[in-house]
Amino acid sequence: MRLVMLGIDAAEHTLIDSLIARGRMRALARLRRTGTSGLLQSPADLYSGAVWPTFHTGQRPAWHGIYHNKLWQPHRMCCIVPDESSYRVRPFWERFGPGV
Repeated sequence: MRLVMLGIDAAEHTLIDSLIARGRMRALARLRRTGTSGLLQSPADLYSGAVWPTFHTGQRPAWHGIYHNKLWQPHRMCCIVPDESSYRVRPFWERFGPGV
């Protein structure tokens, strides 16, 4: 099984729909026709830096602990940019097995 997930950040979906309908985004239109698409809802209480970690883990920020695009490291007395090692769990799509 192959899985490709494409997230279009900060895009107004009605504008995307309109551009597709007018033939201006043919590649995206084809992906939509041949795959599955939908809208993700981001709760208003999420800080902007928590949106993609929440998507990545399938868990709320209180669980994954990433609220911002910088993480304070008290033992180092500095901020870091979160990377894969910042997550407490593997991405949700790895639950489907290897090669997904």
